[in-house]
Amino acid sequence: MPNLLYNKNSLIGILKNYFYLYFESFPVGTAENLFMFVLSVIALEFANSIRFLYTHFLKGISRKSLTAFYYTCSYAKLDYSKFMNITAKIAISLISDFYADEPVFLLIDDTIVPKFGCKFESVSKFFDHSSHTGAKFLNGHCFVSLTICIPVSRNGKIHYLSIPLGYKMWQKEKSISKPIKK
Repeated sequence: MPNLLYNKNSLIGILKNYFYLYFESFPVGTAENLFMFVLSVIALEFANSIRFLYTHFLKGISRKSLTAFYYTCSYAKLDYSKFMNITAKIAISLISDFYADEPVFLLIDDTIVPKFGCKFESVSKFFDHSSHTGAKFLNGHCFVSLTICIPVSRNGKIHYLSIPLGYKMWQKEKSISKPIKK
């Protein structure tokens, strides 16, 4: 990647400096790929797949192949709990002394992403209580998210800012508890 992108006074340089906290413990190549993911999500404001990010952004700023980005997400030894911890620390540091006694909320929610076909890893059949198509069940992935809500001031009133901490794909084989044999 050209060094022009990383000029410390450019917007990308400022973002790289900010996100350095997240990537400092990773190998250089992995850190660079993760940062480029962040850039692509910011630029496109949408991320439905790694292929989408690559096709519409990453291919234009990197000489790396799509496989390199898949590898980063699938096989690199990443401890994503570090991301959540760093984000939580930053979020909590944003709470002013004025709101220090206000509650902080952790939200857990699930979202079903429909998949058309069955040849996807970890695809399952889910009951969709909010379906507007008339079908009660759909094939897809279920993502569970963890969000922290912190009190901030907006127009002199308390407002809660929601900051996503992490996501995990629900997997039937790993998520359902098995009966204990005696």
